[in-house]
Amino acid sequence: MRLLNLPRSNLLMYKYIIQLRTLLSSKIILGCIIIIGVLLIEGSIFAIEIRDIVFIGNTVDIDIEDIIKDKKGTLTRSDIESLGVKVTNEYHNWGYTTSYVTRLILRENSILEIHINESRILGISISGVSDQMVKNIESMIVPVKGEVYNRYTLGKRIERVKKIYNFDSISMYPINYEDSGDVFLSVKAEKRRGNFYGGIGIGPIYGLSPKLGYFYQLNDSAIDIFSRIGYRDSYFRRVEVDLKYFLFNDHTNIGYYIGVNTSRLLEEWESLDSQYRCLSITPVIGIRYIHRFITFDIYAQEKITQLDKYREDIFVDYDTRLTLDLGLSNRYHLLFHEESSDIRLLLSGGTSNVECDGYMISSLSAKTSVLLFSWLRFIPRINFYYTTSNERFFWSYVYDENLLGFSNDFTSSKWKNIGGIDQELEISPEFVYVGPFINSGYFKDESDKWMAETGGGFKCKILYRKLLLEIYYAWDLSHSPSEGGVYILGGGKF
Repeated sequence: MRLLNLPRSNLLMYKYIIQLRTLLSSKIILGCIIIIGVLLIEGSIFAIEIRDIVFIGNTVDIDIEDIIKDKKGTLTRSDIESLGVKVTNEYHNWGYTTSYVTRLILRENSILEIHINESRILGISISGVSDQMVKNIESMIVPVKGEVYNRYTLGKRIERVKKIYNFDSISMYPINYEDSGDVFLSVKAEKRRGNFYGGIGIGPIYGLSPKLGYFYQLNDSAIDIFSRIGYRDSYFRRVEVDLKYFLFNDHTNIGYYIGVNTSRLLEEWESLDSQYRCLSITPVIGIRYIHRFITFDIYAQEKITQLDKYREDIFVDYDTRLTLDLGLSNRYHLLFHEESSDIRLLLSGGTSNVECDGYMISSLSAKTSVLLFSWLRFIPRINFYYTTSNERFFWSYVYDENLLGFSNDFTSSKWKNIGGIDQELEISPEFVYVGPFINSGYFKDESDKWMAETGGGFKCKILYRKLLLEIYYAWDLSHSPSEGGVYILGGGKF
């Protein structure tokens, strides 16, 4: 290349260009070498033998172990990252749509840690309802503060709240809780004015028993109308209509009500082999308190009853009574009512023309569910009744749905003690349950003699949406099973 004929300034510029081109070429080559080296080094780090994989932060019971059971061994970077995506997707498939994998850490001991953030519900607000309802609805939607957010679980609880409180719609929006990975629930309810409810049942005392009601909600009050009948052995053994008007206080959990009940009952008097009729009208006034698992009523009533063929052909009784009714139940806070625990205690007393010296009545019923496996549960239950009155008019039937196996026995008792236990094997998930049961009673019969009876057999329970059907084959365990009978206890709502 010739440079002599060029000016000095041009010679210097050309020299610098040649040096720059040489420098750039050497740096490009060096850069390529570095990139190749980094890729080789990176490959040597991540394409290694993974000895074990552990989850950090997992508390809910989902099948994420299946994702990693065949993933140990030599893994690349993309293999490890895909594990995090798969775990997050598995959480979302199970309804935990706000939970996710936050970090993937490879320890020096060749253990891969998958860190999971399970979003928990740390706050909730409810609009569109009265102050009286807020606390109860909050406890039904989120019974335990800090539980992991699950869209499916909350959806079922929302549907249950809609049915119980007669809402037309409920919308729920999860948002971040104070810029964290946890959840704050914003819930808005819209009230429906009125709806029908009811069902049909078949019991051993009053027979086929359809029932129908209508609940109408006003701004700060409500009207509830309820009716039912019972038909057995060609007789209407129960005809009943109940009307109540509720007045709510927005600033408390207390409601006031007045109402009237009219009924016609045809009762069996087993010891005399006869029947008698009760035609009554009962005005009532009361106070109801509801908070979470507790429902407490205190009410006064004046029951005016015409008794046919009880003491004489026609006898009119005026019964003034005060009653305390305490209920404890977690059924409205559970997804499945059959897993609930329920206790109900009634204490009442008063005076009447039948029992001029006054009387006291107490009753207690309780049941719970003991889940041994996801497909097997035991249901122990107890039922007590006692009255100071010696008049059968105040006694309680013994051979009802709590003591099966004694078909066509209708004895009543002033003092009865009944216990039982059912075993339910889940044959079809959330649909069909079968198993044996046993129930035993110790009571005074209509002749005022202490008796002990034990019955048992097998049951089949079918749950379909709002329909419950229980079919029993039961017999007196001191006799042959061939002497037993079939009982059908059913019910439903719409």
